[in-house]
Amino acid sequence: MKVQRLACLVVLVTLSVAGSALAQTALPKLDLVLQQAARTEAGPQRVIIRTRPGLRLALRDSLQAQGEAVRADHPAIEALTAEADAAQLRALSSDPLVESVSIDAVVSASQATWWQTFGSARVDANLLRATLGLTPSLFGGAGVGVAVIDSGIAPSLDFGGRITAFFDFTNGDIRWAAPSDQYGHGTHVADSSAARACCRGSSTRALRRACG
Repeated sequence: MKVQRLACLVVLVTLSVAGSALAQTALPKLDLVLQQAARTEAGPQRVIIRTRPGLRLALRDSLQAQGEAVRADHPAIEALTAEADAAQLRALSSDPLVESVSIDAVVSASQATWWQTFGSARVDANLLRATLGLTPSLFGGAGVGVAVIDSGIAPSLDFGGRITAFFDFTNGDIRWAAPSDQYGHGTHVADSSAARACCRGSSTRALRRACG
């Protein structure tokens, strides 16, 4: 009986040490949500895996060879979207091909109209112009240059030939490149800043319509 109790005690101690070691294992390449998922043996997670430069295809082939589900390929950012369980997350954290792993979180767009934001208070539609010292009738901007650091800019008739330079800051360097925008946000910001709005037939107008 004493031998059995001693054996049980040894097993419990061993399991406790193993569990503690797992909880304390460093998983630096995983974000906090995935670190928790890896340590609690959570179910499969949809993740975005960024690879080291030039190694995306090698990782994709490796994951597919192991039967893992690769949902999307993102060449522009050297990344893959995939599904991974706790064991696979731990493996990815120690994989030399991997730069980082983030949860592919569900997001949704939202907006608040001025009356939702400010209640019954009246908001002047020209508040921004007034703050900048502009009058509602002053829309000129000839000779003014606007630099937008964002997702890019998609050439359109609204901008005409006034996009004077485009630099790509992705992949850790700076490159002169042809204007492009994979996401649209940068184009929206540039449009608000300097579009001529001559081609849409809408009431949208830029703060400084004639910017150079």
